[in-house]
Amino acid sequence: MQGKPIKFTKNCSDKMQITCECGWVLYASFISKNDHTFQVKTIKGEHACNRSSTSKHCTSDFLAKRYQHNLRSNPDWPVGSMQETMQMENRTSLSIWKMYRVKKHANKIVHGTELEQYARLWDYCEELRQSNPNTTVKLQCKQVSENQACVFKRLYICWGALKMGFIAGCRQIVGLDGTHLKTSTGGVLLCAVGIDGNNGMYPIAYAMVLRENTKSWHWFISLLMQDLNIENSYAWTIMSDKQKGLIRAVEELLPNAEHRFCLRHMYSNFKRLHKGLQLKSLLWKAASSARLVDFNMEMKKLKECNVSAYGWVRAKDPKNWARSHFSTWTKCDMLLNNLCECFNNVIMKARDKPIITMLEIIRIIMMKRMHTQRDKIYKCMGEICPTIQKILENNKTEVHDNILEWNGKEKFEVKGWAGDTWLVDLTFKSCTCKKWDLSGIPCVHAIACIFFKREKAEDYVDYWYKKTTFLKAYDYMLNPIKGQGEWPQCNLNLMVPWKVKPKLPGRPSKHARRQEEDELSNMKYGINRRGTKYACSKCGVVGHNKKSCVQSSKITEPPLPTTSTSRLKLSVS
Repeated sequence: MQGKPIKFTKNCSDKMQITCECGWVLYASFISKNDHTFQVKTIKGEHACNRSSTSKHCTSDFLAKRYQHNLRSNPDWPVGSMQETMQMENRTSLSIWKMYRVKKHANKIVHGTELEQYARLWDYCEELRQSNPNTTVKLQCKQVSENQACVFKRLYICWGALKMGFIAGCRQIVGLDGTHLKTSTGGVLLCAVGIDGNNGMYPIAYAMVLRENTKSWHWFISLLMQDLNIENSYAWTIMSDKQKGLIRAVEELLPNAEHRFCLRHMYSNFKRLHKGLQLKSLLWKAASSARLVDFNMEMKKLKECNVSAYGWVRAKDPKNWARSHFSTWTKCDMLLNNLCECFNNVIMKARDKPIITMLEIIRIIMMKRMHTQRDKIYKCMGEICPTIQKILENNKTEVHDNILEWNGKEKFEVKGWAGDTWLVDLTFKSCTCKKWDLSGIPCVHAIACIFFKREKAEDYVDYWYKKTTFLKAYDYMLNPIKGQGEWPQCNLNLMVPWKVKPKLPGRPSKHARRQEEDELSNMKYGINRRGTKYACSKCGVVGHNKKSCVQSSKITEPPLPTTSTSRLKLSVS
């Protein structure tokens, strides 16, 4: 209507009447009962009003239905670009808040509502089991009564292809972490991620739970142990951060496993009490030192620099964060939990979607990743994965800085330019610098001995870094699933999402992170704000400040002089 402020006074299925403030009227209805074609039958007057820059008929529902296909193909369409496109095509002014509502309504049209997806969750899980054999899908709910719907509790998925691939070609180290979901129902996505032969992430299992606590982690780890056939935890390594109940669950279920804590999270707690680049450098040097001698040297420097910081670090068990205290059977010297961080980054676009849509996005990502990683490494030349080959080539460049003493068989004495001496045993693939023992990749001293014997350094790389081992891990593929119309009908009780606390109106407050127990115990001179008494800076009385001081308000300052002083005139004779 060319931007005129019209109004639908009648809007039925078979007739409509449109009016305007200027007196213009239009009436239209079906031609006949059998012909459902609208025909304009009455037009009165002409528009004498001005064009309006806004239109109340251009609602968010109307725009969502019109542009649903655009948002289906481009779900990450920026709201700024949406606003420009829709204003240009509809010739009306649209607010940025309406764009958010359009996106919300369009997502409901494309993906369905949360309730609709939870209602099909039983069928979706059964389809996953049928289409992908050996896949573990555990769906738990809480039954309130026999005739009422059941409330979703938690869901665990471990794909059979990922499970068998991890057992066949990955080291026995698992990273555990949780990331918060951004849906209206909330929740946390727990994940277990391994490491492949190219030092890349290898997802194993993930689960959706309400909260990240001891019960959730205990349930998740127990199912993971069944899938990976973990009976004796001596040869396993767990990498995680110190989060809600995770440590307790690992201690109960995997008491003999090596448990490493992410150094980045440890430093974030450290710097809250001990700031400074020098302390940061000393902490990271101590953690990254492979030899116990170097570790003790860096800790001594830390003690000389700051006794309080040294006491904080010394209270932590070095087996959890120092490379010099790590076991050597895992063949992994990682200090950071980057495996889980990479997984959380990959699935970031799925965290704000409804449950089935989120799970489908993750499934597609995992299915594509299996064959893309396989094809990428298969095309590479050589017997070792490319990332490991780069590390090996860097070590080869420093070989000539060493002097060798050979014992006649497989042992060497290597002397460096600084006077240090290392012992290398090619039979056991060991060096006293411990870098070869920890990582499984020959160090500089070992490569010098290998070159002395006119052999290839690639032959001494550990089995886990071989190209053949990598391809074993990615030899299993995820199978596609059928459409929703062909999913099996379970005919179980209706599934509904858990109840979440309603959000308070307004901007959420930025709460400070709650301190850990070990942080509070190491604060020798810290006190809480609740027991602190403040004194007034004007009168000195305890119990109030200068703003609420009564005595200071009674004291009046003398008035300023009203007469202006004349300037002193200087005469130069």
